[in-house]
Amino acid sequence: MMDIRGEKLTGPNTMSSCRYLVAIFALSVPTILCTTAHHRYECPSPLIEGKTRHALRYVNVYDGPPENLASLIPVPAGKADMWDELEYVDAYLACDYKGTDKIITIHALGATVCKGTDHPSAAFCD
Repeated sequence: MMDIRGEKLTGPNTMSSCRYLVAIFALSVPTILCTTAHHRYECPSPLIEGKTRHALRYVNVYDGPPENLASLIPVPAGKADMWDELEYVDAYLACDYKGTDKIITIHALGATVCKGTDHPSAAFCD
């Protein structure tokens, strides 16, 4: 067995060193796999252009880019609209604003649920 300098390892500590390295690797893999950062994707509310503030008008969620026209139907959830069970969907959150033709599109990669509310006017995907 060789060390990182390319020198041959011999002696009684060689096997214990290998076991030590294997143990460190085995303990670090679950930590690496479980530390996936949770991300919230949010529509800017309000949208600010210079000195003009545009209130969020409506929100839509798509499976894939909006130009593919695969709009998803929300489930009413009290005073909010909700899109859930998005595990197998490539979610895109489209945010439309009053007083402008600009639409902010956010690729909500890995989101499992999206929600839009009227009061306060907000939309996000988790």
